[in-house]
Amino acid sequence: MVFLYSDGYQDQFGGPLGKKYMNKRLRDLLNDISDKPLEEKYNLIKLEFHQWKANRNQFDEVCYYRN
Repeated sequence: MVFLYSDGYQDQFGGPLGKKYMNKRLRDLLNDISDKPLEEKYNLIKLEFHQWKANRNQFDEVCYYRN
């Protein structure tokens, strides 16, 4: 499976310290969910972003697409 993404996801501020999500954390997430069905991957990626962001403003555009 190939994941395409822009910088919007990993540049989002959030978490307990209000820091950026960062590329390594995103790669780890994608690796952790690699064995899940596509629909579950999609939902987990969206959930992770919204939990990370919490009540902070969205910093950049983030597009979720599944086929």
